[in-house]
Amino acid sequence: MEAWRETNEWIERHERIAKENPSEFVSTFSAYVQLQRRHIQRVIREQFGLRVSYEKKPSGEPYIESLEKFPIHFRYLPEHREAFRLLRAWLDLLAWFDGAWIAVVSARVLAEREGADPDDAVIENVFEYHRAGPWMASPTIKTEPDRSLREAYAENLSGWVGAQISLGKNGRLNSILKEDLEPGDSPRARLLRELLAATTMAFEELLPDESLRPGGGETNLVSRVERVMEELGSQKEKLRRRSKLSEDRPEPAGASTDGDLEQFEHRETLRQQLEDLKSWMKDANLSETQLKVLDLDMRTDHDTKAIAEELGISPKTVRVIRKRYRDRIRAAANL
Repeated sequence: MEAWRETNEWIERHERIAKENPSEFVSTFSAYVQLQRRHIQRVIREQFGLRVSYEKKPSGEPYIESLEKFPIHFRYLPEHREAFRLLRAWLDLLAWFDGAWIAVVSARVLAEREGADPDDAVIENVFEYHRAGPWMASPTIKTEPDRSLREAYAENLSGWVGAQISLGKNGRLNSILKEDLEPGDSPRARLLRELLAATTMAFEELLPDESLRPGGGETNLVSRVERVMEELGSQKEKLRRRSKLSEDRPEPAGASTDGDLEQFEHRETLRQQLEDLKSWMKDANLSETQLKVLDLDMRTDHDTKAIAEELGISPKTVRVIRKRYRDRIRAAANL
């Protein structure tokens, strides 16, 4: 997260410098981007024997079309996985520089059509592209089947999201993160601990036309992450109140027997529901995380603590994910 904060500061600083001498910046930046693109293409060709092919959009902007003879076995054979991940890293880097070049070309085309200053248009477009966030991130199994790459994407994306969140501006989230803090803990430290799980959950629900950062629409990845974290905190507060009410309430005679009976009835109800789940799950379109929690719920009899330890997330995160997959299944079953 701190690395992304430093990146944001770098962007702001260099944008000011660019505006002082637009022509020099555009000339230098354009040459640098083209140099990097050629260098990466050469590395991909020499190290992996692949040639990147390009086509043209109607507007004239270049973009990556495909790789000739892509080595599919890279993904599946264990001895080639490291080579595949290295190739993916180079391709991601090339895609970023291709995007930067598209930002330059499209700004020039638009400026020419509108009679605007091309250098000013390029600067605005280029720095807007820099601020767009890690748009190539694929932190879910639906978007990236390779686990190592998926985890790296998730960590990078969550760091970027954290750099966009200001606890000073979001008073509600700050208040929630302050609840039940351990001695020496802080809202920001708690934010860092819960950020990865919250980002992955939010990304799984991101709509195709939603942007990553604020300003791109009513909802975006950052606002969704903030809402997930608020929901996690609210869930914890509800459990705390429920626990306190349980402690204050006197136990009536025969409570133990009634409790055992209720537990048995609850388990029987769950078993019946799980039979129906098999036909509803496909329609529910559950996310990867929700499927994992559902599977562990069935195998551990909803042991929240055990599931949290298995997935490396907090118990309250498990409860929120459980609530969400249940809501989706109920909707699929029209309940």
